[in-house]
Amino acid sequence: MQTACQGDGTGEPDDPSSLHQEPVRPATQDCSSFDIVRATQYGALERVTQLVEAGADVNQPDSENVTLLHWAAINNRRDIVKYLIAKGAVVDAIGGDLASTPLHWATRQGHLSAVVILMRAGADPTLRDCEGFSCIHLAAQFGYTAIVAYLVAKGVNPNMPDRSAMTPLMWSAYKVNSLDPTRLLLTLGASHSLTDNLYGNTALHWAIIAKNNTAISILVQHGASLDLPNFRNETPMTLLGPHISATWLEHKIRDEIKEKQGRTRTWCRDKKIRWYCMVSTPLIAFYLIGMVLQSGWDYLLKLGAFITLYVAVYLMNHFVFDERLFHVLPVSIYFATKMWIYVTWIFWLGIHAAWYLWLLFVGGSVPLWICFLQSWRGDPGIITATHEDKLNTIIELAESGGFEPQWFCSSCLVRRPIRSKHCATCDRCVARFDHHCPWINNCIGTHNHKYFLGFLTSVLGLCIVILFASVQYWQFECWSNLTNGHSADNYLVAAATCDAWVMWVAANTSLHFFWVGTLLACQCYQIMVLGMTTNERVNAGRYKHFKQGNPFHRGALQNAADFCNFSFCGVKAKPSSDWLHSFDLKQSIEKLPLLTQKDNFHNGYVLPVKLKEDKPQSRPFWSRLGWKRPRNGKRDKMYEIKLKQVQCPYYAKMRANGALKQHVDVLQSPHEFQPFVSHKELSEGIPSKNAKYDTVKSKPPKYPMKTKLKREEIAEKIEIYYFDHGNSAYYRTTDCHPVLITDKCAEKTDQAATRFWAEIFGTIHIGIAFVTAFILQLLRFVLYSVIRPLTVGILQLIADYFVKPLLSILFNALVQPILILLYNIATSLRDLCEPLAEAVGLFLREIANLCAAIRIVEVKHVHAPTTACT
Repeated sequence: MQTACQGDGTGEPDDPSSLHQEPVRPATQDCSSFDIVRATQYGALERVTQLVEAGADVNQPDSENVTLLHWAAINNRRDIVKYLIAKGAVVDAIGGDLASTPLHWATRQGHLSAVVILMRAGADPTLRDCEGFSCIHLAAQFGYTAIVAYLVAKGVNPNMPDRSAMTPLMWSAYKVNSLDPTRLLLTLGASHSLTDNLYGNTALHWAIIAKNNTAISILVQHGASLDLPNFRNETPMTLLGPHISATWLEHKIRDEIKEKQGRTRTWCRDKKIRWYCMVSTPLIAFYLIGMVLQSGWDYLLKLGAFITLYVAVYLMNHFVFDERLFHVLPVSIYFATKMWIYVTWIFWLGIHAAWYLWLLFVGGSVPLWICFLQSWRGDPGIITATHEDKLNTIIELAESGGFEPQWFCSSCLVRRPIRSKHCATCDRCVARFDHHCPWINNCIGTHNHKYFLGFLTSVLGLCIVILFASVQYWQFECWSNLTNGHSADNYLVAAATCDAWVMWVAANTSLHFFWVGTLLACQCYQIMVLGMTTNERVNAGRYKHFKQGNPFHRGALQNAADFCNFSFCGVKAKPSSDWLHSFDLKQSIEKLPLLTQKDNFHNGYVLPVKLKEDKPQSRPFWSRLGWKRPRNGKRDKMYEIKLKQVQCPYYAKMRANGALKQHVDVLQSPHEFQPFVSHKELSEGIPSKNAKYDTVKSKPPKYPMKTKLKREEIAEKIEIYYFDHGNSAYYRTTDCHPVLITDKCAEKTDQAATRFWAEIFGTIHIGIAFVTAFILQLLRFVLYSVIRPLTVGILQLIADYFVKPLLSILFNALVQPILILLYNIATSLRDLCEPLAEAVGLFLREIANLCAAIRIVEVKHVHAPTTACT
């Protein structure tokens, strides 16, 4: 008897890199000659069962002292693992060169499913192999975050030491360069102050030795000490000393080391002073720029003031500001702009503003601050859980096979609901995450998204009010003397020269109006037209539920009603989903294929029908105004009746004749098969289980349109699938085959939606075009009428009154005295050294004559070498 063995067809065991799933076995080969060890390795369950039933011992080790459970665990043969355990295999059997258990083998290869099966069977995760490692140490060394989380959730101590007192956190910091499982262990309560027995190192010591920048950062972030010495009296700070300028070390760690060493203990390194400086810089800078423009200084002085301000901000950014700048600066800019706008309204614009502008300004400020505070300080939908809930979630996901980064957050240790995301800036998971907004320093999620849109709308409205009030102010203060013949440039020049502060505030308001309007248009487009969040639109390719379209899109008006949780224009808002606890995507029935191959040719066929007694009743024209509610008329509904294979004689005949084609034309005519459905048995939005059908072979049955059907005329049950909305005109029951007009209706719907949004965005386009033209004209005016003459004049002034006098002063004061001094020194040295040189020359000449006279020195002047003679 031959047994079929499922393998990969290569003759080798499956690739061990498949860590979480049992290897796929597409090919079939003969395993009848395999022994029980090889059959276990290759996953031949039938062969293993045959040999065990024939008397093979499941606990008998092979020649390498390895049991069958070891081989099944290391190859992730889950079915064989379960079968061997059921047959009495010892789950904690010791085998192999390392004296390991099957749980060690499964952990070393990262097979979470095998680990779960063995743990359920009672395997002890605290047993050590001959190297002194337990399962959690192996999982930490190889970076198997899911297994580490599951073991800790099952009760394993996250600080369990090995033979040398190395904890899982030390091994993870030393071996793994990724963020997890180091972050996971710290979140689960692992201590970063424990030391090993051999060197006395902490986890931070080992991370520095391995130059693991990720582990160093996460340990310091969780409060690891830089001052704990090891047995060599080396602290983490001394180990990092030679690497203080290394590129792999983060800037934040360098600053903390310098601060610990006392190198930068100055006022500019105090965190509170830094924070106050970062918050107050936009406020002061806005005021100084406006005051410089408002002052009557010369252009050259104004330019110097702007350069000085820029240098000051640059120096503060280099010496005072820290890594919190990008979190603090946008909010500070918003507060500074709004505060000076309110000051300008009170002391400048409000004096000449009309009463209705005051009303709009005050009325718009109230929702602005309410929405801003809710968006800024409100809960965006943070996903929280207790420690027990986190452990239970880990166990549940691991045992259900859903332990994936898409569904589990290793930082928050929570199960991620659908449409949620972990925000790296806030370090928390947010339900229905849209984006992290730096202007409010908060995430935009399910709880504050509506307030964020209200905040944008209020800002846009107040910008319009400010611009109108500025125009009124200029009309009273600056344009009263201008005639109608002047151009727009003249009006802008008059406004800028009359009151530069108001022009500065108006320019900032125009800028805010432009980018806030663009952001609001993008948000409305995503919410209404796409039915997506910003995160989903950017990362749609990474989510599985967006592979076949957007499952959250229900039409523009319906999307708007669902988002606002408000019914309007006859569109009823769907009850708001609790995105904090929505973990599964329940695909609505209208997103499913209308006629699938499975429904048509394996399990019957699908026939969409429309109830004849569901005729719409006309509504009085006054009903839309809410004066009187009309009688409850039944709306057009479309239902889909699924007929089983055994109940379709035409289908059976076609299948018997072999003429079955995968096309809708094989459906039986309604003359031969007519469904009878009672409206009472189709509740609103709930499929009925009591709907019946009857089979008629001649003509379709005739019954009065207004006569209710009797339940005793209905013989058998059928399954009914309904459509929620939008499909009432897709199908009609006639005496012929149902006409599929889905494409035509979809095309008409797309055309209507395109026309509708074209009109809306056409208006938005006109507004944006107006603002863009205004800004371009303003820039053109500034460039050609102000900056170009200003630049030429400044250069001439600098050349005539600064460069030339400066060069003359520098030459006369510095270069010329130095040259004169050098000349005098040279002449003095010449006059002093010339007599001395003559005296020395005479003295040496007399000595030479004396030496020549007594023949001590003989000088021969020759031009060619001569031979010596005796």
